[in-house]
Amino acid sequence: MGKRSFNLNYDPETDVLNVAFGKARKAISYEQEPEVFVRVDSDTKEVIGITVLGFKKSFLATKQELAIKQPISP
Repeated sequence: MGKRSFNLNYDPETDVLNVAFGKARKAISYEQEPEVFVRVDSDTKEVIGITVLGFKKSFLATKQELAIKQPISP
């Protein structure tokens, strides 16, 4: 597997964490767990990002790891 770049952005005002893999592109979001969304390229079905709502308040306090379920289907 080759190297992949990613961008990490946390907004403390909204307590939202966004992780984007590679360049920005159109995506469909699927809720994997409450307040955890996986963004998927609608054409290739490749996972291109993750969004976590309530990251500091809820996610860090209760989760030890994040598992992305495969395959992702609508």
